[in-house]
Amino acid sequence: MFSVKKRLKAGGAAAFAGAVIMTLFGPVTDASAGELPCGNHTDYLKIKVHGAQAGDWNGIRCFAGPQTAGRVEGWLDEISTGNNDVYTMGGGWNGTDYKEIVQYPRWTWTVFPNRPPQVSYVIIK
Repeated sequence: MFSVKKRLKAGGAAAFAGAVIMTLFGPVTDASAGELPCGNHTDYLKIKVHGAQAGDWNGIRCFAGPQTAGRVEGWLDEISTGNNDVYTMGGGWNGTDYKEIVQYPRWTWTVFPNRPPQVSYVIIK
């Protein structure tokens, strides 16, 4: 019986610690995915988007850190990967996966002047 009580205490302590951590730091969302002011940094992921469903995605945005940069749902005009390996997913949903998954290696700068790709997600690996 003593070992059962000890396990319950340990489990309760772990649950309490998890609740404290979530309260202090909050859940990870698209908004907390490492978005930063671009400034003059060349080591950040920098994307330029137009026609995004969410109006706040239009324009230039910068990100850092290994996580999903966010759901874009727009047209990718420019991407500069900086010191990040980046994947974009888009081209429409075929029911099980995105039609196009493109990898951009570190230190890649690409501009799409005429036919920008439609992008749903940008992911930093």
